[in-house]
Amino acid sequence: MRKFLYLTTILGLFILNGCSTKKEAIVVSNDKGYILYNLNDNNTEQNVYEQVYSLNSVDENNINTEHLHILNFHWLHNHYGKLYSIVKKDGKYGIINDEGKFIVKPTFEFISKLYNDFFIIKEDGKYGYLNDDFKVVQKPIYLDAKEFSNGIAFVKFSNKKWGCISDDMKVLLYGKFDGIFPFINSFARVINDDKWGFINSKCEIIVEPKYNYVNNFYGDTAKVLLNDKVGYINNKGKEIVSTSLVYGQNLNE
Repeated sequence: MRKFLYLTTILGLFILNGCSTKKEAIVVSNDKGYILYNLNDNNTEQNVYEQVYSLNSVDENNINTEHLHILNFHWLHNHYGKLYSIVKKDGKYGIINDEGKFIVKPTFEFISKLYNDFFIIKEDGKYGYLNDDFKVVQKPIYLDAKEFSNGIAFVKFSNKKWGCISDDMKVLLYGKFDGIFPFINSFARVINDDKWGFINSKCEIIVEPKYNYVNNFYGDTAKVLLNDKVGYINNKGKEIVSTSLVYGQNLNE
């Protein structure tokens, strides 16, 4: 009984004290611009910016304080991780911490929101990536760049074609397509010269762009259209029903 009371007391202290680690910082403005104002720390640098995003946490997506579970003790300490805010100063974007100090100098034309551990950055009209430790892991060299998903991002190369890179910034597929659409069921549709095909989740081409249109895969099968005729392919790119049909039902109907 005494051990139970002791454990209950310790847990109570975690709950009461552990949930107050996040500083109360708010975005305010005056006639000079925007300020990230810390309500609990008068010593925080009160710099004025042209634009300030609300304070965010690198780790907040990994924490669930709304749906408590007896086996998940993250909610007891409510650790918010690295706090940051994207700001604009003198026409350039950078990142500050919750003390108002720059952790990424304002040298970029654009910084995206953090998505799957990476920010997209833009400098001199080119795009690259910043990781969640606020380090440049890919210098801006691409004409355009998309968010990472399942360890892969689509980027536009100097030849004005889209390809893929991995989250360790290795090129998986050099620029080849006019467009690449998001992965659906582990496959992404690609288009070149108004012809459609597919790549898989490793950025391997399973169907060269040759169809007039393709639907997303549903299970292991996708509906395709060629010369106004309908057919179906499997996840290896092989036609299991030749493009000879006048009509074919969409697989998700």
